[in-house]
Amino acid sequence: MTENEADIPEVENSETLQLDEPEQDWLDDLQVSLNYLTKFSVPGGLVLSNPSIPKASRFFPVIGILIGIVSSLVIAAASLTGLPQGVVIAFGICSISAITGLKQETALANSFDLLPTIVKQEDSQKSNTLFIGVFSLFFGFVIKWIALSSISLDAASLALLTGILISSSTPSILMRYSLRSEENETLSSQADLKTVFISVILAIVICFFINGFLLTATIVLILFIFMVTIIFLMRHFIKKYDETLVLGFAEVTNIVVILTIVSSEA
Repeated sequence: MTENEADIPEVENSETLQLDEPEQDWLDDLQVSLNYLTKFSVPGGLVLSNPSIPKASRFFPVIGILIGIVSSLVIAAASLTGLPQGVVIAFGICSISAITGLKQETALANSFDLLPTIVKQEDSQKSNTLFIGVFSLFFGFVIKWIALSSISLDAASLALLTGILISSSTPSILMRYSLRSEENETLSSQADLKTVFISVILAIVICFFINGFLLTATIVLILFIFMVTIIFLMRHFIKKYDETLVLGFAEVTNIVVILTIVSSEA
């Protein structure tokens, strides 16, 4: 062995040497949030090969407010054309669906496949869940459209913005307190308390500046009761954590927030 060769450290197995992946920072969280909540992907792809969606959920409300702002701009632009309010509202709702790629609406429809059922025949079960899923997909759009068309255009615009903002904060809560699947580590890693706190407080603070204290307090109270009920049902009946359920219930939250605002305006 030469002198130079003696200076080279021996390695038992070179395959065990792996470069550590960089820690997921706030910029990574924003990119993961964009991929998860919308149909858009980060140019060039994510830096991280195995990002944590629950960790990134602290910034879900940031993406939610950006989506809401776009929908408000669409409503403002459409209203300048002199179109009827119902058409303008439809444009606003559709703009959100276009940005998200119908992820929440489709997840709500698909969530019925995960619900427990008494029917044992597979063909009958599939037809029932398909019918209920398609019905829920259209029902969500129709109920939001009818509710928002009953109030002023400015209030409807703020309701759409608030709905997508608040509903974007609920996934972190479900990722923290609902049951988890062990099949996919990216989805199953539980969101920590700090992540949930940042997500919820961020959404509440933004909502406060948009709607004021009284309406924000009303929304928080109603959603608290709603989320406790949902978590209870998931733990005791569904017994399975799934990405579909998380996004599906986020869409239900969106509808609940919009109906709360419309009721306060009535």
